[in-house]
Amino acid sequence: MYNFIEIKNKSNYYKGGRKYMKRFGELEFEIIKEKDIDELTPIMKRSFDEDTRIHLNEPKRGPTGYDNGDFLRKFALDEGSIAYKISINNNLVGGIILWINMNLAIF
Repeated sequence: MYNFIEIKNKSNYYKGGRKYMKRFGELEFEIIKEKDIDELTPIMKRSFDEDTRIHLNEPKRGPTGYDNGDFLRKFALDEGSIAYKISINNNLVGGIILWINMNLAIF
């Protein structure tokens, strides 16, 4: 059984400068920090470029800042998002950026 952390206030998530990490099998999820961006950017660039090659038959393309870290700085470090770097056996493999709207009505 997996235990997810409920995050109501992002500032509380960083309280005391503690490192928050969750493990699910071999996958590890840890909050992205500024120091992670240089390592995550080449992974994101390869991912966007591969999608572009497969689906658009072009060698490379992605959103503004995908290849220099600006995209991650803008969105992963945004106060309204929660972003995780993902590792397997201590090897960084990617990341995810989430915007969670707790006030959203679901029908």
